[in-house]
Amino acid sequence: MNVHAMVPGMVRWLGRVALFTMFSATVQAQSSQDQALIGTWVVTVAGEDATRTLSISEEAPTAAGALLRARYGMTGKKLALIDASMTWLGSRRQLNLVTPASTVIAATEQADGTFYGTFALKSGVVKGVLIVHSQELETMTPAKVGSPVPARSVLVENGSR
Repeated sequence: MNVHAMVPGMVRWLGRVALFTMFSATVQAQSSQDQALIGTWVVTVAGEDATRTLSISEEAPTAAGALLRARYGMTGKKLALIDASMTWLGSRRQLNLVTPASTVIAATEQADGTFYGTFALKSGVVKGVLIVHSQELETMTPAKVGSPVPARSVLVENGSR
């Protein structure tokens, strides 16, 4: 058996397998990330007991990320249509929301799929915010659900005060 004659064929086969694997992983990662935004999210603001609900029903891709069709409001109350988008920060996503009260929310996706960031009130007060997909709440520890990102982490994540 001539091993040297088999090498080019094996290299082509391995190249095809590697290319297929990389393509499949990329498509799967992109589709899982795209799908993950659509749904209901629980928004917890540092220092507040009441939670808010974010409901994302559609994504329209843009060069920078996506425009989102979203509704937002206090949990258990009527939700209002808001301005919402997702932008890419390197390989991570950032949610950008403007609430009916003109509060600006900017939260960056973490490795666990949650979004940490800032909740900037019209008055200038800035608080930490945690946004968790409602399906994820069942698997999270009570400590993580009950306490949004500490102020120090918010500053590191967003690079500003």
